[in-house]
Order: sequence, then structure tokens, then C-alpha cells
Amino acid sequence: MPSQDIERWRELGRQDLVEGLVDGHFGEMAFASRPDGSCVHLGSEGRENACSIYAQRGTTCHQFAVDSPQCHEFRRDAGLEPPLADRFVELRRREN
Repeated sequence: MPSQDIERWRELGRQDLVEGLVDGHFGEMAFASRPDGSCVHLGSEGRENACSIYAQRGTTCHQFAVDSPQCHEFRRDAGLEPPLADRFVELRRREN
């Protein structure tokens, strides 16, 4: 998370979000992950795939594009999509 997000959360009184950050990639802080790799803020009452802090989510989350190559990579890593090679074989099968 960029430092601007951390400052914004402090201004909003969301010290809980700041204290819940862990070391992330590229020298920035990040939200912690559950053992299955999902974000600790994923899931809200009645909506298991909704962000529980959507209105206050960080820039990194805000910029994450659904259906992007990065999204599919995370889904493959979590076992939610078949490996890329399997998808390629399936697409070729459909073409024929």
C-alpha cells in the first residue's frame, strides 16, 4: 500500500487497517492474506466475495482490474482456474 493510503486511514481513524498491514511486494506494505491466499478483508455479511472495507480500500486494490492477466494469475494460484496450459488446450479443442 502506498504511504498515501496509510496516511488517509490514519486521518479516517482506521488505525486497525494500518496495524493490520504486513510486509508486501516491492518494499510496500500490504494487507495480510489468509492461508488460502485470499485477502483478510475479502468477504462481508451475506457476500463471500465482497470487500469488507470497500469504501476505504487501498489504491492497490482500487487499481486491481477484474479479468486482468494479474487477476487470472491469482485465480490460477488459488486453484480457482486451471493452469494456463490447460486453458490453452481447452481453447484449441473448442476451435476444432
